[in-house]
Amino acid sequence: MKNIFMIFLFVCIPMLLQAQEPIDLLRLKSGFWGLNYFMGDQKVPYDSIIAKLNSDRQLTEKFETSNTIRICGNVVSGIGSFLVGYDMGGRLFRGNNMNSGVKTNNGKILYTGVALLLSGLIVSGICEVQMQKALTQHNKKTIRLQVKPAEEGLGVAIVF
Repeated sequence: MKNIFMIFLFVCIPMLLQAQEPIDLLRLKSGFWGLNYFMGDQKVPYDSIIAKLNSDRQLTEKFETSNTIRICGNVVSGIGSFLVGYDMGGRLFRGNNMNSGVKTNNGKILYTGVALLLSGLIVSGICEVQMQKALTQHNKKTIRLQVKPAEEGLGVAIVF
């Protein structure tokens, strides 16, 4: 009977210990209208992420530069999509009236728009990956061992 009681205590007591504290890991997720920034499980604005990254200047510069280039890539892809839509709309509008005396551009606008659209999307995707790498590097640096006060006494916490 004593053995069963000791096994019960050995299994149940670790469940009651609460010496660990949650840490706010920085994450980045792509949403429908743009990027969403998370600290732990809570959605935060861009400025909060930059404030958290300010401890390491190199990571902050990498993150901010990648974000700026990502925005430029989005603008270029937006211009490209406008050009594609403009050309396609012109072709649909003309329809069967191709010989109505309206000059055609032989697809120059369409090809330029497709090139801008694809290059902007590629640049934006690469920069998003670089931003994710900066946050991952920051999260790796936050692993540490601490002795902190818990609800009842002292506790050893591995923060990662």
